[in-house]
Amino acid sequence: MSNMTRVEGFEFDNEFDPLEEEQEAFLDPEMIDDDNPDDIEEMPVIPNMPEGVVRKGVFDANNYDDARDALRALFEKNPGRKPTFLSIIEMCENGKPASEISREVDELQEHNYSVYAPMTLCRALERAGALVVDIPESAEEAETNDGVEYLEITEEVDPIWTATQEGLDVLKEEREGKGVKELFEADGTYLAIYKRVLEFCDEEPRTKKEIDLIVDHDPLVQSPRRYSNHFIELLEAAHALEWKNNKWTITELGKKTLATM
Repeated sequence: MSNMTRVEGFEFDNEFDPLEEEQEAFLDPEMIDDDNPDDIEEMPVIPNMPEGVVRKGVFDANNYDDARDALRALFEKNPGRKPTFLSIIEMCENGKPASEISREVDELQEHNYSVYAPMTLCRALERAGALVVDIPESAEEAETNDGVEYLEITEEVDPIWTATQEGLDVLKEEREGKGVKELFEADGTYLAIYKRVLEFCDEEPRTKKEIDLIVDHDPLVQSPRRYSNHFIELLEAAHALEWKNNKWTITELGKKTLATM
């Protein structure tokens, strides 16, 4: 079967790709990190696209005027991992070996499974400017009896991750409830619903179906239509609720917030 198409006297090759020679210019292998599925950067449609047209990368602090903005963008893009991100920054305030971070993060995510390994989360935080890593020397120069120089491995490498001041600043504002305050200001119409959900989960951890029953039939959420997941997800992003033991549980920040409502 021919791969040619005829249109009123014109003949086209269906397999011809006019951009084939430019393919390498579009795809820079260094822009993609196969070890980090969450590490994705915007790629231009054409080479040398004007800077004002390209959307800023979420995970790279170099693309922001302030690393704090990059970190906030990371949280916004990954609300489910936000509690873990904050815990990592907190545990790295004075520096922490990668082996200890991995163990503690695995425990943190026991009830809130993530496809991302602890070190992948650390690298995302590093890109956002919240962490820095120091890799100790693990080898020293040595020489054989016949004068051949080589590197001798002296110890197993256990990198030290340390929180930056920018990371600690964002950690402090989140622990003090900045996200909750902004949420209530932006979505104040439903303040009574948020309070009801927090009070309900303060009594004991709740399932999604249980929260549905106290939210989905309220006249306040009928127009525009809102469902319980809207409030659950935003409270989770603000660190007032967390998923634990297959139920939604109020956090310490959520308890403090409830006491002021």
